[in-house]
Amino acid sequence: MTSFDDRYRLLKCVALGGGIRTHNAQETSTGRPVMVHILDGAEPDAVEQLRQQVGALPVADRSRILEMTPTAGGFTIVSEFLVGLTTFQQWLGARVPVPAPPSRPEPEAAPSRMVWTAPPASAMSSGIAARPSFAPEIR
Repeated sequence: MTSFDDRYRLLKCVALGGGIRTHNAQETSTGRPVMVHILDGAEPDAVEQLRQQVGALPVADRSRILEMTPTAGGFTIVSEFLVGLTTFQQWLGARVPVPAPPSRPEPEAAPSRMVWTAPPASAMSSGIAARPSFAPEIR
């Protein structure tokens, strides 16, 4: 089997973002233009997250990924030429949102009750018609 460097010739670095360098490249056996996305010094967690994101792509986009392979000092994804790409991470994120970390549930507020309070005794004895008042009970 030929090495990665024998299969692809890197041309110009066209994007850098999210820890991934993207190069325009050429498949040496066919001359076909491709893009090579390199995650340098790839940690196993970062590689697994990339694999999951690529695996979650819609079929039409996933078919544009030609190869994913560990390389010397990193991890590499080869894709068809992606017109309009800004960074590979943005291209992926537009198609497969990165899951947000779970949020903590909001504490439930104690239910409030309306409580009837009687008018003061002085209002009752003076003959003034007092209205009862309703106020929320605060716990």
